[in-house]
Amino acid sequence: MKLLVILIGSLVLMSSCFAKEIRTTPEKGPEVKSPLGAIQRFTPDKDEVLGDLLQQHLENVHFSHKKINDDLSKLAYKLYLERIDYGKQFLIQADLDKLEKFETLFDDQLKNGDLSIIRLTQKIMGERIPTVSKYVREILKKDFDFKKIEKYETDAKKRKYADDLDELKSRWRKLVKLEVLIQYFELKDEQDGIGQDDKEDKKKKVVKKPAKKKSQKVLITEAKKKVGKRYQKVFKRLQEEKKRDRLDKFYNSITRVYDPHTMYLVPEEKEDFDIDMSGKLEGIGALLREEGSYIKVERIIPGSASWRGKMLKAEDIILAVGQGNKDLVDIVDMSIREAVKLIRGKKGTIVKLKVKRADGSTQLIPILRDKVVLEESYVKSTVLEHADLKQKIGYIHVPKFYRDFQDAAGRNSSTDVKNEIIKLKKLGVSGIILNLRNNGGGALKDATLMGGLFIDKGPIVQVKNRDRAEAHIEQDVDGKTYWDKPLIVLINRFSASASEIVAGAL
Repeated sequence: MKLLVILIGSLVLMSSCFAKEIRTTPEKGPEVKSPLGAIQRFTPDKDEVLGDLLQQHLENVHFSHKKINDDLSKLAYKLYLERIDYGKQFLIQADLDKLEKFETLFDDQLKNGDLSIIRLTQKIMGERIPTVSKYVREILKKDFDFKKIEKYETDAKKRKYADDLDELKSRWRKLVKLEVLIQYFELKDEQDGIGQDDKEDKKKKVVKKPAKKKSQKVLITEAKKKVGKRYQKVFKRLQEEKKRDRLDKFYNSITRVYDPHTMYLVPEEKEDFDIDMSGKLEGIGALLREEGSYIKVERIIPGSASWRGKMLKAEDIILAVGQGNKDLVDIVDMSIREAVKLIRGKKGTIVKLKVKRADGSTQLIPILRDKVVLEESYVKSTVLEHADLKQKIGYIHVPKFYRDFQDAAGRNSSTDVKNEIIKLKKLGVSGIILNLRNNGGGALKDATLMGGLFIDKGPIVQVKNRDRAEAHIEQDVDGKTYWDKPLIVLINRFSASASEIVAGAL
């Protein structure tokens, strides 16, 4: 489905119900006289402007007609607690007592841009995360009594918040004990070869020399190290949380009360959304992954700036990033999101990467950023031939209903499917398989246009909004059919939104 995209300064609001984009900046406020008689101009706070715009659009555009008031605030407060501590693993009752005063103030905080609940939450979590991190380190230094029968509730919804720090520590001891036990059995299964496929070895008649079995004590020690490293990384990420992440939790606690598919996006997430929808970005064209403290190159995208430069390689570790002639910024221990922000940039600008090769050598690589086309996100087709039946069947894979909303001449999924149908017809296929499996949807316009490729004319989907008594029918009106022979549409449980619309219409 085409989504509602409202971009105002740093505001982006997404809704599954509408299709709209608004760009604006706050105007200068009215002139006021100070007590000394001087003329001053009132400029509203950015959070206040953002909150006001959010309120206006939720109340005036959303289908549900809900008002942002104390009743909605209570629901938003519950969602907020879930977002800051879903597992009830950090907050204790004393913390809830401090936060409880905000239960009916979410509407006021949104309207006046105060957001003091965010500051209080930051202060509380700033104390709890290091405390819990210390607990985990202490717990892992001690031996566990695995013969002792204990219970740990794994369903966060059934758990209650800990009464005090002693209960919180006890809860973490049980959790870490459980995690170590699970990791131990995984290591043991790996050592015993359980679940491993040795068919290739049997075919090649390769006889593996049995490795020396590790003792239970050694495996438990290794399990502890793995669990410790995993939690160390989790706590580090939580402590590095930015203001945008805290704003995300607050604003989305309010938007999710309206429905699960309405959300506030921070600018970085909006950029990712645009890339996902258009299949294009500006950067170096390298797929990265996080590996421990490092950012590693997973693969180079064919045709990209990195691919043409032939200097950056898969498995290179990026140690630092520099912009043009500026000093390099160390990205070791940096999150992949923050690292990508430094590496991405406008077409025509230069980024310098200090990389460590697989052989241990280091190199400084300058790359001229360019447009990157993510071909794997576009429609593809092939011909399947059945030798016995002597039939050719066309196969079209649609990964998403993409459309470049910033460029009217850009690629879109419906036009690409049309072109693939034309190509397959020339190749003499007698039927087509349209694969919409794992397709989560996208642009509603392309759902209508794509459905219309297979019919002369007629309805595809009904759309109803809050201001219209009757549903509006989106239909195919061009009078053309691009494919009228046998057609199979493949869907699965992950085919959603626009995929469901097209499948349902056909």
